[in-house]
Amino acid sequence: MIQLYFTFPWWIRHSVTYDRYLFRNSVKDIIPEKIRLRKDKCGLVIPEALVLFYKEKDNIRKFLLSVLSDKDINKIIDIEKMIKWLDTLKMDKILKNKMYPAFNIYLNVIIWMKYNKNVWIKYI
Repeated sequence: MIQLYFTFPWWIRHSVTYDRYLFRNSVKDIIPEKIRLRKDKCGLVIPEALVLFYKEKDNIRKFLLSVLSDKDINKIIDIEKMIKWLDTLKMDKILKNKMYPAFNIYLNVIIWMKYNKNVWIKYI
């Protein structure tokens, strides 16, 4: 499914005004517009996942450092900024930090990119 998602042009996947653009369009005429276009949700963040994330911070840093030298990934995602962002995620604030889900999404994309380079490299 992820491979299929990345085959779509960027203007189908993303919008300046709405997150989850592809998903929102896929449920058009299925759910009420008032619900479909809501902007007050930030996704589900499970406290246990945050604790695990915090415990794995050093391993996440090591992983990011391992892709820092990959020029192709760095053309798309600034790994140095990801490392700085990781440093800002503190445990005492992490439950209130709405940026954790966004960081996690980028991290998952980077992991996918590292291990599936043959799929996406032809598009850059």
